Amino acid sequence: MLPLASILVLAVLAAVVLLRGQGHAYRGDLSETTVSATEGEDPTGGESDSAGASSSAETSQYLPGVDLEGGARSVLQGYMDSKDCALARHGYLDLGGRVWSCVVQGDGWSEVCLVVEREGGCSVRRVRFDGRAWCAELGAMGVERK
Repeated sequence: MLPLASILVLAVLAAVVLLRGQGHAYRGDLSETTVSATEGEDPTGGESDSAGASSSAETSQYLPGVDLEGGARSVLQGYMDSKDCALARHGYLDLGGRVWSCVVQGDGWSEVCLVVEREGGCSVRRVRFDGRAWCAELGAMGVERK
């Protein structure tokens, strides 16, 4: 398990990255759309051990007619249904109660999810961090794992 400080750093970084582009929320159907976070990423989400593998992938979706609580509930239900991860942290990120997030951990990966209230619905954005890909990228840069 990642230490609490690492989880908080990942959550803050993901929040900054995700909220920076909040004006470009995907407004299509409810299926997730993968957006490459870095070059060389496998857009299908498949695992890759190649040197070009990405350590993170971002997905976003728009839920029309769903309020923030409904969006958060839907996100948590999806994670519960998958049965391959554990909830590490969850809660509101702002004082106004318009941004909710959670951090979940699976086997070799962590995911930060933000649910943001929008006019007429809410947007859900996720960033998945793959530990194996991070190790491969650090190794390619000459950083040794301790």
